[in-house]
Amino acid sequence: MYSKHEIVKTDMDLPVRFFYSREEKRSQIIPHFHDDIEIIYVISGRLSITRNTVETTLYAGDIVVFNPNIIHSTLSGNTLTTAYILQISYDFLKSCQKDHDNNAIFFDIPLASKETTSPEQEQALSALKRHLDNLQPLYLHPEDYSILKLYSTIYEITHLLFRHFLSNQAFKVSSSQYKYFERLSLITTYQLRGSGNIRR
Repeated sequence: MYSKHEIVKTDMDLPVRFFYSREEKRSQIIPHFHDDIEIIYVISGRLSITRNTVETTLYAGDIVVFNPNIIHSTLSGNTLTTAYILQISYDFLKSCQKDHDNNAIFFDIPLASKETTSPEQEQALSALKRHLDNLQPLYLHPEDYSILKLYSTIYEITHLLFRHFLSNQAFKVSSSQYKYFERLSLITTYQLRGSGNIRR
């Protein structure tokens, strides 16, 4: 079974897709990749992720970013896990880049539960969480001209990403890593086949 290339569909006329995830039992998103970046903000519980063959457990308060075309998967356990997921169009990010140069765009967001952050990063992380929190009511209860507030919040998030979390290191996936994810997908599909909790 090969990793799936996901095409991210944006919401309304916005360059993003945003949703709230609530899992009360074991649930998995099998290995896949897409052109756009994906940000997960864990609100409660814990979430296991695999990114470039590296497995990590996220806890409440952690934010992780999946960069373009990085194979990744997630697995939640049997405890209540909630999270915000924001996917941002790569074309939109390129349009925000200075001089529209040809450099690839990658972000690196430190995990609050595992990494030491500077006061500046801590402040930026707090602002990022606040803006992600603010997206939820704007999507759930749209009002007249709320689209303007949505755009404002998206640009605030994008500014924070470029200003504080832009990485100069390109992430590359080798052919051996692709083979690893093929095996991983087969194993996890077999383990969860009867549970009905496999999603892609």
